[in-house]
Amino acid sequence: MSGIVGLVSSSQLVPRLIRGLQQLDRPSDNACGLAVHGLARHADVAPGLHRQRWAHRVSDGCLQEVDATLPQLQAGAGLAHTGQLPPQGNRLLPQTLPHFSHGPKATLNSPARVAVVHHGSLHNQQALRETLQDRGYAFKSQSDTEVIAHLIDATGSGDPVQAVRRTMGLLKGCFALGVMFHDHPLRVIAAQHQRPLFWGVGSGHIGCASDVQALPPDTDSVQRLQDGQLIDLHNMCCSVSRWD
Repeated sequence: MSGIVGLVSSSQLVPRLIRGLQQLDRPSDNACGLAVHGLARHADVAPGLHRQRWAHRVSDGCLQEVDATLPQLQAGAGLAHTGQLPPQGNRLLPQTLPHFSHGPKATLNSPARVAVVHHGSLHNQQALRETLQDRGYAFKSQSDTEVIAHLIDATGSGDPVQAVRRTMGLLKGCFALGVMFHDHPLRVIAAQHQRPLFWGVGSGHIGCASDVQALPPDTDSVQRLQDGQLIDLHNMCCSVSRWD
């Protein structure tokens, strides 16, 4: 089992994400991570998607590590995940979510273009992986979430909602996912198929999560997405539509 949370927030984004992970945490979890879309406060820090991942359960120390690693970012949107993951050989960190796509034929200097968290099971990941490899996408893990990230990038056409819709139509399994895009700050798109996903609006934030308890305590009017629905959290507004 695993859990996810996504937030667009005017303040306290990372503390809210860490609290969400703590609410989702289970004794069997062995990895957690978060990604933020940050605007640079100084020229020496690149704006865009940044992440911090841990090969252990969430702890209070995670917040201090993020503050030390990404102190120059003004982050307004983020995704987080916690769960029990299988190691890749004897290494767990490459498997840990969130996963990025840097695009096809990416180099070390290519910025992350898509960030994804997801929980559930993907039944056709091997076929999708092979197709994406043929199109120039390089994989750094055995995670099905990385397959989803590359697939969203490959199906994108400048419209992030349409990219998620197309991707959901290609996936087989039971899952919920959250997505951020490099070119769309202050935006989180989430969708589900036969897995719970809740959303709500609070004071200075809008968010979604696989469990109600992972949303900030001041979240009001919490609702559950219906099967086949997609939610676009954007600049403190939200819209719900169908992806199927």
